[in-house]
Amino acid sequence: PGSGVSLPPTAGPSSPMANSTWSGDVFILALEHCPTGKTRRKLLCAEGVCAALWRVSLSNNLPSLARKLAVWIGLSVNSSPTEGSGSPTSRRRLLDVQVEPGVEDAMLARALERGMEDERWLKVARVMVHLGADVTGATSGG
Repeated sequence: PGSGVSLPPTAGPSSPMANSTWSGDVFILALEHCPTGKTRRKLLCAEGVCAALWRVSLSNNLPSLARKLAVWIGLSVNSSPTEGSGSPTSRRRLLDVQVEPGVEDAMLARALERGMEDERWLKVARVMVHLGADVTGATSGG
């Protein structure tokens, strides 16, 4: 409302964001050209958006997109103690989102896994930690 940018549908089973082939190109373009941080925050905090964009970056091996997404979250979303980690607009909630349903690994763990073979993913993990991602999160690998 008022931003001129339509939010994508929520990430239900029939949503494009639940579909692994959703590329997110138009959505990423909208984030790139957001006129205000408030508009970008509204887009990023919509249900399922960050998980879908993290998934796109992983499935297409796009660490630059993942790093850009982390920076957008850092610039657009509060990390104040009054927001709390359970808040829908919490920076940590968006950084620590569970990328795949049924898989415990959050995005930071996935970036670190990839970083073992590709240094660019370690840079993503470094940015995420700097912005407040939970470094004690569970990983399925132990």
